[in-house]
Amino acid sequence: MRTDKMTVILGLGNPILTDDGVGIYVARKLDDILRATNHESRVTIKEASLGGFNFIDLLAGYDRAAIIDAIHTKNGKPGEFYELDTNALKPSYRISSLHQIDLPTACILAEKMKIHFPKEIAIFVMEVKDEFSFGEKPTQEIKEAIPRMAKFIFENLSRRGWIKPN
Repeated sequence: MRTDKMTVILGLGNPILTDDGVGIYVARKLDDILRATNHESRVTIKEASLGGFNFIDLLAGYDRAAIIDAIHTKNGKPGEFYELDTNALKPSYRISSLHQIDLPTACILAEKMKIHFPKEIAIFVMEVKDEFSFGEKPTQEIKEAIPRMAKFIFENLSRRGWIKPN
């Protein structure tokens, strides 16, 4: 039986929609930090442009998951980042397609299907400026915040013991 827990870091977004790719960009920067500091052995970095039912495939088999994504709130300042309170997330009960499955619903489905799914989940988001324009590079505010967010997540997950040196 395995005694050390497996962690997945999942960067979400669409890298051809300007700032929407921020989750992927931060995950890549975090991968660089993990490699440079010799922390990557029990951590898997994944990137995805899809959510919904795909969450189950992306997170199955892991004990812990750190998810990184873009957010655009009414009063948010582009480049700000923070961790969401996962206890505030509620499952959706109005689903008309598998693409509409949100993370809490995916967790419930995985449990009902007896799939090994993360029991510990952290969600990190960055406020974005433009997530709708076609473009393969983020806006300047987001570009400048990516390394800071990657460092923030690295330090946060290190404190939790989710990532450790080899």
